[in-house]
Amino acid sequence: RDPDDWIKSVMNWHELHTYFINSNITSLPAGVGKSKEELRAFFVGHNERIRQFARNYPSHALVEVDIGDKNIGKLLEHAFGITDKCWGQSNVGSYHNKK
Repeated sequence: RDPDDWIKSVMNWHELHTYFINSNITSLPAGVGKSKEELRAFFVGHNERIRQFARNYPSHALVEVDIGDKNIGKLLEHAFGITDKCWGQSNVGSYHNKK
C-alpha cells in the first residue's frame, strides 16, 4: 500500500491515530507516531520486517497486493478462486470524498 494513503487512513479513521501514539508497538513505542514522518518510518519498516520474516521462513507464503489497484478484485479472484465481489473496500472514510 502506498505509505501516504496508509498515513491518511490512520490519521482520519476514528481514534486510530491516537491508538498508534499511545500503544507500544514493535518499532513504534508509546509517544511516537505523532508526525507523518514517524508513521511513514514505522510503516515502511514494518513492511520490510514482514518481508524479511518471509525470506527467513520460506515455508510461509507472503502475498502482497496493491489494494489501490482497481482490478485487484479480479486478480485475487484469479489467484485464489474467490469471487471478486469478496475483495471490495468496506470501510471507506468520509475523508475519501473530500476534495
